[in-house]
Amino acid sequence: KNQLQLQAKLDTVKSKFHTYEEESRIYMEHWEERSKEYIHKFICLFERANVLNLLYRTHSSTMISNIPNEENNTDDIISSNNNWKN
Repeated sequence: KNQLQLQAKLDTVKSKFHTYEEESRIYMEHWEERSKEYIHKFICLFERANVLNLLYRTHSSTMISNIPNEENNTDDIISSNNNWKN
């Protein structure tokens, strides 16, 4: 009888352990996916700022004099900078 009770408790502990192990794995996979998204968005944010900063430092006088109007947004400047890289 004691042997059966001990075996039942061991089975229960093993089952709980496997459940926690699986839940932990799933949680870590979701955390990794979210982290990658946040890191990518963070890098993109500063990548845009660095592109604009680089543009301003290297082509400030030429770029500013060649801009047709002041309503150009940063996306236009960034896309024109990307064309220079190609």
